Amino acid sequence: LSDCDENVFGTDPLKVDTDDDGMPDSFEVSFGLLPLDPSDALQDKDGDTSSNLAEYIAVSNPDDALDPRVVIWVSPLGNDMEGHGSRALPFQTIARAITQASTKGSAAAVGITLESGTYMEDVVLPESTVIAGAPDADAVISGQITGAQGSRVENLTIMPAMSDDVLLNMDDVTMEVRDVTFLGVPEAREATGIVVQGERSAESVIEGCLFADLRVGIDIFDRVPIIRLCRFKDVLVAAIRIRESAILDATQDLSVDGDSQRGLNAFEFNPAALNPIAQPRAIINETATILRAERNDWGTNDLLEIEALVSGPVDVEPILVTAPTILASTLVCTLWDFDDQKRVNTATVS
Repeated sequence: LSDCDENVFGTDPLKVDTDDDGMPDSFEVSFGLLPLDPSDALQDKDGDTSSNLAEYIAVSNPDDALDPRVVIWVSPLGNDMEGHGSRALPFQTIARAITQASTKGSAAAVGITLESGTYMEDVVLPESTVIAGAPDADAVISGQITGAQGSRVENLTIMPAMSDDVLLNMDDVTMEVRDVTFLGVPEAREATGIVVQGERSAESVIEGCLFADLRVGIDIFDRVPIIRLCRFKDVLVAAIRIRESAILDATQDLSVDGDSQRGLNAFEFNPAALNPIAQPRAIINETATILRAERNDWGTNDLLEIEALVSGPVDVEPILVTAPTILASTLVCTLWDFDDQKRVNTATVS
């Protein structure tokens, strides 16, 4: 939360968790909990028998009774023996956690939570499975992830085990990818972040991710997923490549001015990098259809420089203008009662 937000919600800008209930203020505000009342930590907002605090620890949604029903913990210091899988006694490998998840039945939503460390294995997700790094953990998967219908990947880093790996395969599935770092090797830049194929991938969401030092960030062969708030840094061939086979229509643009669900992505190319990109390309569109890529940060306000960053028919205007300062856009008023000097929490200003 910004200091402005903290002022609005009455939380302490010097503390991550104002009421010391184990849940950060930002989490409580995001899900409509009470950042000033520690009693809500033990409450169960969505009625799934997991407390709000347990949902935070499991990286699940306290508003969704199906997110998740079962949480399986993994740590490099764990053990794959029978009876493990809890936070106190975690499994050692993701593969073992997935095997355990399969015993819960196809109807069960399962969350796999990773403690800090590097997991050197390929991961094939079952349907409706969430794999996420624990809060404040630095979890790294060295290998490839294959997505599944209804799955989610969140709060972790994926690196290639082989230099030319595809880090995430999104093959005709609707899934979510949030706050994931796709990290290649600066000296080589041979890996691809995400390969997107199939009709159902159009409803997938890729949000708040970093794609760095890759050959291609997101390679799209069919429908364009929702891509927003992502950052692409020093990607060799293209941050986003739309293949000739892709299907573009009014609902399949990358981002459109006025559509808050898409866009606000940033493209960065550092000429002083260890291995600088000779011919930077933010977007390559191999189709004959114009791709709308509006409301993005291109690292420059010069339209000629921006046009040099795209190949094929791409509409980039309006752009997100890069400014040297942040302009205030919100006015926050705190109202106090004159007689008793108490804060007025319900009021209107005209």
